[in-house]
Amino acid sequence: MGYLYGAIVVCALLTAGSLLLNLGVVRRLREHESVLSEIRMRPPATPVLAIEPGESPTPFEAVDVDGRELTNRTIAFSRVTFFTADCQACEKALPEFLARPAADGEQTIAVVVGPEPATADQVERLRDRARVVREDFGGPVSTAFGVRGFPVTVLLDEDGRAATDLGGSDAAARNALVS
Repeated sequence: MGYLYGAIVVCALLTAGSLLLNLGVVRRLREHESVLSEIRMRPPATPVLAIEPGESPTPFEAVDVDGRELTNRTIAFSRVTFFTADCQACEKALPEFLARPAADGEQTIAVVVGPEPATADQVERLRDRARVVREDFGGPVSTAFGVRGFPVTVLLDEDGRAATDLGGSDAAARNALVS
């Protein structure tokens, strides 16, 4: 009979332990459920395609298509937009870029990235509206700005720091890239 009482006690202890373990698991699941619901409610993260606000491009030197020197020291208070050939989002963003007036004193710079024959049309379309730099992938300007996707626009303040990475429908063009 002693063995029976011992077995009952062991079973009762195992059942109580199992009950406590299950209650702990249920509590953790509820915590995870609340964390997951918070994550689902957040807007999707937008990938960073260039330097972020407050950052400055690294030092660089380049020459625009008209033979004028462009450096990180000469681009303060500028809107710098990066395009590439064979990019649907770039083609969608191009008409608005061409129609957008520059702010007082703002320099408009277009950097067309890619091999020369493929980018010739974009360079010609942009030439009357902006100071244009054509460079190959991994060129000095796109490297200095940390460009990781196209199109992307960086607004530089009077100190040459990124004021914001995008504005207007440039954001829509960027979002078209990631969809």
